[in-house]
Amino acid sequence: KHFTHFLLFLLAFFVPWSAICLRDYYLISKGAIDIPALSDPQQRYGFCNLYAITLFIVGVLIQLPFIENPLFHGSLTWIFAGNDVSWIIGWFGTGVLYYALRRFDRRSLPAQSLFPST
Repeated sequence: KHFTHFLLFLLAFFVPWSAICLRDYYLISKGAIDIPALSDPQQRYGFCNLYAITLFIVGVLIQLPFIENPLFHGSLTWIFAGNDVSWIIGWFGTGVLYYALRRFDRRSLPAQSLFPST
């Protein structure tokens, strides 16, 4: 039972990550990825994407008031009769922020997918 509660609490960290990844892949880069650059920090993607990391943290914070779990009780769960709707609010909130603030993302994106040469 405690492990189930822990896994449900971890959902608060996976939801913003999935929102960022899906918005980035489908809406921003439109499926174009430079595959060789993924493993090279000197290439277009760099070592880390501070823009995405910042919005990930904001996404987790957006969810906190709406988490209803024995490990953590959010302060706004009473609005939804004690139901945990944090994943819905976190997914849409993070996704909208990531897409709306994409001008702060300094990465150069490829026009089409690039594959490793063999």
